[in-house]
Amino acid sequence: MWLFSIFLLSFAIFLNAFTVVPYIQIDFAHYFRLAQCQAKCSEKYGILSKKALNDGSMEEYFNVSEEEAKFCEMGCQQNRRSKKLNKEAKEALIDGIRFWGESAANSSKVGSNPLASVQLLCQTSASIESDFDESITGRLGLVVKRGAIAPTRYIIQWRQRTFTMGFYDETQWITASIEHSTLVFIDGMIPGVQYRFQVTAVGPTGKLGDVVMSDWTEAISLKEQSKALVQALSTKNGYDTEHGVNSLITWTRSADQSCAYKVTYSNSTHTTMRDIEMDISLGILLTNLEFGSEYEVEISTLGFKSNDLSNRKASTPISTHFTSFTCAQVHGRGSLQCPPEPVDEFKVAVHSNGSIGISWKPSADIENILSYRIEYYSTEEFDKCDTMSKSVFLKPPTTEAQINVDPGCEYVLKMTNYDLIGREAFIERIFDVNVERSMIPINWKTISITVSILVILFLFCLLRCTLSPRCKQKVNEKKHKLVSDFS
Repeated sequence: MWLFSIFLLSFAIFLNAFTVVPYIQIDFAHYFRLAQCQAKCSEKYGILSKKALNDGSMEEYFNVSEEEAKFCEMGCQQNRRSKKLNKEAKEALIDGIRFWGESAANSSKVGSNPLASVQLLCQTSASIESDFDESITGRLGLVVKRGAIAPTRYIIQWRQRTFTMGFYDETQWITASIEHSTLVFIDGMIPGVQYRFQVTAVGPTGKLGDVVMSDWTEAISLKEQSKALVQALSTKNGYDTEHGVNSLITWTRSADQSCAYKVTYSNSTHTTMRDIEMDISLGILLTNLEFGSEYEVEISTLGFKSNDLSNRKASTPISTHFTSFTCAQVHGRGSLQCPPEPVDEFKVAVHSNGSIGISWKPSADIENILSYRIEYYSTEEFDKCDTMSKSVFLKPPTTEAQINVDPGCEYVLKMTNYDLIGREAFIERIFDVNVERSMIPINWKTISITVSILVILFLFCLLRCTLSPRCKQKVNEKKHKLVSDFS
């Protein structure tokens, strides 16, 4: 038991992980003094660094992996071995011994806690390689406030409770480990038991603010090793020079979800699969996507039957669709970093004199347009229809043109614009000259005048006939004949 305790103590000090073992008690006062000494080592020998998270953000931290930082922390443990050490390592070791003497077992608050919250991020059943079979592993996330970057050590404590006979049987706080990372691995949780964690932040000068506690969370059952996601996925498009065209995939997280995921995303040309281990970030960033492409995303959870990701059992995936940013959305319309686009508002009108009027609006700034080309030809192989292609070249800022075509023919009109490096984009129209010419505007004023003249002439002729003697004689003869026939 004594050897096992020494092993756990060493494991807790040097790795960002701990095991929940109720019968191992570690002196909090000793850990507090040790954490303060290590924070002093980080302040002197730590290197401010950055690491990328799953959502594409960068986390700043003090890197203590260099040799001097490690020897300084060895000095904090009163390790005085200095034989065969180089000068720098020996000085770091002496600094650690001195920092230990300057540290106190406890202190009043000297500042605010850099942590915003503490959360149990996820859980899965222990791998078959674990020393704690039939147990649950988890990941504890220490969420740091924005801009709160300092050489800090975190003392992790935990307690557990079970609900029995109508009340909770709750343990005292148990000191587990000293951490410098904001992502802490937990082993040995018992299925069905509830756990709570609290974190004390310690800086080079002492305790930083109040402790921060997590909520009570129940360890999942062994059957929930690959619990499927049930929440809908959300997407947010973006672009930056490091990740290119990208999209952030997020969902509502809960502590009973898995710590590992399989992500598959594809468009019409490519399919990409990634296995992701959860960290403290809020989602997964899909990077280096194609401009203006429709993607399908599928995410499934992975169980922990094996440490080999390829052998883990995947749950039923959930999916969503999105369209990535276009080049114009990123660089602006007409940018030389994007392929050219066809002209806007392209219009074709057939005039009564047989000419064709063409108008358009440029799809880019005129200083980025080299020239326009209007190409036209008839699709009908008649004698009167010219099927030979003809072209007209124009320079910006021109936005309209006229061409002459043969009447009674169907034509194809192709409008091409070229950018400054010779790339082209075009748009086509098909039109029938007969159809267009039949729709000549009607002059109703001319028609009304013509009709009025015809009516006047008709009335004049009728009046003249009525007043003529010959016309009267013919009328009397017809009337006399009608009377004779009747009698």
